Amino acid sequence: MNCYAWFEKAYCTLQKAADQQRLAHGLLIAAPYGSGKLDFAYYLAKSLLCEKHPDRLTSPCCECKSCLLIDAETHPDFYFIDTLVDSKGKKKQSIGVDQIRMLNDSLLETAQLGGWRIAVISSVTAMTTSSFNSLLKTLEEPKSRTMIILLTDSAAKVPATIKSRCQMVIPDLNNGLVKPWLKVQTSASDKVIDDALVYSDNSPIRAMKAIQDNELEEVRTFHESLDYLLKNKRTPQEVLDDTDLENEQVWNWLASYFYQINFGTASAGKPVEQYKHLDMKHTFKLYDKVLAYQKARFSGSNLQSKLQFQAILIQWFEIGRKIIHISNS
Repeated sequence: MNCYAWFEKAYCTLQKAADQQRLAHGLLIAAPYGSGKLDFAYYLAKSLLCEKHPDRLTSPCCECKSCLLIDAETHPDFYFIDTLVDSKGKKKQSIGVDQIRMLNDSLLETAQLGGWRIAVISSVTAMTTSSFNSLLKTLEEPKSRTMIILLTDSAAKVPATIKSRCQMVIPDLNNGLVKPWLKVQTSASDKVIDDALVYSDNSPIRAMKAIQDNELEEVRTFHESLDYLLKNKRTPQEVLDDTDLENEQVWNWLASYFYQINFGTASAGKPVEQYKHLDMKHTFKLYDKVLAYQKARFSGSNLQSKLQFQAILIQWFEIGRKIIHISNS
């Protein structure tokens, strides 16, 4: 559990709110995958539950009974809500309404250790409509010393009814905070760190793992093959044949490729030259398809990875073919 440098400003804001007895009962931590938002949620919960400073939000002592119970994942007043595993050992696609109803009932009970009752919900976008509706009443009328911390990769996908009842927590992912941390963690050069941040959509922990696992050259080669596909210098089948779909990172690399194009991170914040003729609505749709597949895949869906991947490659090839046709006409 960490309060990473890029979350420190948000943590200070929450500390001031706590000192003024204005700490929200609902927090929405909106940060990309690989930013450490779950670690921060646990750190925040541990801080509030720490017995050494029961009336303040400050760094946990890591020695009291409450801190030790959090570390052991057995704290009676802390609840972590995630998608369940079915009878076949696969994660379900959503957080069901029964899970939220049980949580609501638990949060109404008196805290066993006499302090806060805190729940962390792993993914807002994994909740069903019924789950949202069940959670709303608790967010609207929370008991004292009760907090619900919701996590999301994208605030845009969170219903307004939830956002309006929560305080937003967003990390400061600027390079002045992220790069020094990566330097300490990896001892990599500035060039390698810059490349890793580009390929990880500026997510520090993903960037760290990319450097440590020597992924960067693989990512660069894969992204170049997609550039050749757009230029129609390679076929979808050729790219598919050269791609190891058993590698769990491939879909992250594909998402990173379209993220860079859509948000201009490939070249100092500006789209690179070869993408200037693209209709961005098409690239946004492809990016959304990749994200949707990732969500389904990690939640245990039986979607066929190869067919999904091939379909995206074919669409990218066809987009490039139309650009070439227009340019030559």
